[in-house]
Amino acid sequence: MLIIKTIPDITVPVDIQVPGEAEPSRIQATWKLYDYDEAQARIDKINAQKLDDAQLVADDLRGLSELFDEQGQPVAFTPELAQQLLKKTYVRIPLVRSWFFAQNCRTEAAAKN
Repeated sequence: MLIIKTIPDITVPVDIQVPGEAEPSRIQATWKLYDYDEAQARIDKINAQKLDDAQLVADDLRGLSELFDEQGQPVAFTPELAQQLLKKTYVRIPLVRSWFFAQNCRTEAAAKN
């Protein structure tokens, strides 16, 4: 049975290969989930360079979890933190890629590929 309902956001894993670390770190990103037509319109804007990574994250990223500082203390999500993380290329690419996974409702399986 399929119950049709509105799902406002989706959480997907994001594997980040930190330079110098043997294993990737995994965080969770929660994104606004669009209907197909709306997601496609955003993709068209991205492809036309009318929507950049920073604006995509500012508009659609709802949260990040499993973030810690160098002392091992949890770091709370803020929009400012997200923009700081985008300055790190090793975070930027996998984080933005996770938006595309989220829009296709690809959660755990997508992170492994």
